[in-house]
Amino acid sequence: MNQTFEDALKYGFRISHTEEGWITPLAQALAGIEYRAAVWKPDQETASIWELAAHSVNYTEALMFDLSGKETPDTEDWPPVEEANPDAWSAMQQRVRLASERLQSLVDGLDAASLSAPPPGRETPVALRLMELTVHDSYHAGQVIKLEQTYRAAEKGVAGAAVGV
Repeated sequence: MNQTFEDALKYGFRISHTEEGWITPLAQALAGIEYRAAVWKPDQETASIWELAAHSVNYTEALMFDLSGKETPDTEDWPPVEEANPDAWSAMQQRVRLASERLQSLVDGLDAASLSAPPPGRETPVALRLMELTVHDSYHAGQVIKLEQTYRAAEKGVAGAAVGV
């Protein structure tokens, strides 16, 4: 099978964002998490699952805007959770899922020349931005999974874990 660099790059992005393989995509990691687990923090120094989602989706949307030629809105790197309720959490889960799907659609349409060039007004080539986002979101998906496991253990009263929502 002849696989080009372009194919390999798109594959790496796809398995980390929209198609579960040996890496759980961020949107899928967030999908089954209930509100109480999303806002829970094991301590004040650790980001909650919701904070990780809000942080990560900004990066996904920024690249999506760049690739579609739209101006990227100014966002905070770690935006605060301002309206913490179950409906707002569902909206965040949906936002992450839709951003991943939309970006995947844009990535699927890129050719080798587009991957090698930076988006208009940027300096970093698209391929490098995709790889950075792939690593970034895979890292945070792992954090989400571990935080949710820790929350479940704390709920059950496992030693070393405490729930304080």
